[in-house]
Amino acid sequence: MEEQTKRDKIIDTIGSACIKICVLMMMFSWVVAYYPYYEKLWYEKTQPVTWERYEAEAKAQAAEGRELLAIEFTGYPTEGMTTDLKSYEQFLEAKDEPICLEVDAAKLKPTGVYEKVYDFSRGGSTNSYSKYNRVRGGTVITPSSAAPQRTTELGAFFYRYKAIYAQYYVLSFEERGRILILINDTVVDIPKKGKVRLPFATGTWTHLKSDDSEMWDLIIANNLQYDRYHEMMYTLDASTWWFEFGLDKREFEEVRTAIGVILLAGGGIGLVLTFVLMLLLAKRDVVRQEDNSD
Repeated sequence: MEEQTKRDKIIDTIGSACIKICVLMMMFSWVVAYYPYYEKLWYEKTQPVTWERYEAEAKAQAAEGRELLAIEFTGYPTEGMTTDLKSYEQFLEAKDEPICLEVDAAKLKPTGVYEKVYDFSRGGSTNSYSKYNRVRGGTVITPSSAAPQRTTELGAFFYRYKAIYAQYYVLSFEERGRILILINDTVVDIPKKGKVRLPFATGTWTHLKSDDSEMWDLIIANNLQYDRYHEMMYTLDASTWWFEFGLDKREFEEVRTAIGVILLAGGGIGLVLTFVLMLLLAKRDVVRQEDNSD
């Protein structure tokens, strides 16, 4: 009898643990599906941009009567492409050209300010993409209200199920001047020290509104240069375009959804099986008690 009681306790403990595990699987299926940085898997498979590839694309577009814009490769990894920029003045001269930098990690300072580079509910409501459409004469995509255009590190994490964000870094040029550069550090590793090859970048601009406290705080804290007359500031975009067109968003979304469904279904099935097992064991105990009473 004592042995049977001990066995029942063990079974109850195991059953209780199984129920908790299944409930946790169901509760966290959404978190596991949407919050890990799965996009890095796609980024690591992306073919790097080379000068040969860039020039071939430029010729292909020229044959169609279009001019290739450097912005169309922002965020892509590069290979064999290096731009020698040592000052903010040199950046201004090359701002519309491909800018591929290899810098000392100590020259990059994270700001904690994040910009939306892709909005799943709108399909690309970013500043750079809007700029591209203005240049091409197309429709400007306005920011979606589903997720804020700019946020903090906590906000960028919280809104991951709606949008993807990149962080602004302050890049100090070797000789003089600083500039903000937008980098998605969820796909690009930024070490604490040593050399780091940044993704393909080009110059873009941000309109400075009087109530844009985040940008004004960055300008003041880092002594950044800006155009007072036009109320705008040049920045470097090393993130946007890959998320617009390099990331297979359909496949990306399917993988995230599948992970969530599998965890949710697995937890639900496990929960049902555990309850069925507990009911069968309880029924067996009742039968035993009736047999013992006889």
